[in-house]
Amino acid sequence: MAAGSRPASGAGTRECQGAARRTDADSVTDPFAGIVGHSQALAQLRSQLETDRLAHAYLFVGEAGLGKSIAARSLATALLPEAPLTRHPDYWEDDRIKPLSINEIRLLPDKPPEFHELSLQAFLNLKPAIGSRRVALVANVGRLRDQDQGVLLKTLEEPHPHRVIVLTSPSLNPFVVLPTVVSRCQRVFFHPVPAPEIEKLLVGHGVDAKRAGLLADLSSGRPGWAMRRAHDAGVIELHHQWTRAGGAAKATRRTRLCSPSPAGRSSCAGAC
Repeated sequence: MAAGSRPASGAGTRECQGAARRTDADSVTDPFAGIVGHSQALAQLRSQLETDRLAHAYLFVGEAGLGKSIAARSLATALLPEAPLTRHPDYWEDDRIKPLSINEIRLLPDKPPEFHELSLQAFLNLKPAIGSRRVALVANVGRLRDQDQGVLLKTLEEPHPHRVIVLTSPSLNPFVVLPTVVSRCQRVFFHPVPAPEIEKLLVGHGVDAKRAGLLADLSSGRPGWAMRRAHDAGVIELHHQWTRAGGAAKATRRTRLCSPSPAGRSSCAGAC
């Protein structure tokens, strides 16, 4: 396991598993091989990797399901090639849905962290064990209360050398992430992915072409959502039910509009 982490079934991990399938050869030449879309964001990260001019802290911004966490893990993999992230002693991650306790962050917590062997600040305070850096990922930083984000801010303001912290957030709304936290991070924006790219991703993972096309259209540009629903038989039927219900509602409304009034006039104004 990664340093300080205990086994978990985090939502972010499930969200984009499969959204970045790569061969060994691909991973050597491009750490982001297999991630669909986000050409501008990934080009920025590739350039910084190639020149070794990395920010000490990143904030990946974009709605859920776009692939922010998988991109962050791909970045971490490129920085920590010595072992898989799941058992790399220089990697720390928290992508759970539940709120993030201050004891998981603070250097000297009031009580031992519930989920991690080391708090985030304790982990970053140690020298790298086998790699040249220590890397941490906090998915959906808005899970932290404002006062707890203030504790995290101290880490961002006084970074250790050879440390990289990646935060993710669905937005820059100050009610989600403090502006002071935002200002200490290099922001990388993730946008909806074109449907044809998501369709190609799904087909590449063995999804029937017709189903892949419909899921891509329904995904609103979110490859993570499409991958999660790839083998969910109910989602297509639910879509058909909504379509039928919407059609029935429109027909009912049209019938009411075109029904003659007591004066013998129709209110549809020629719509029929």
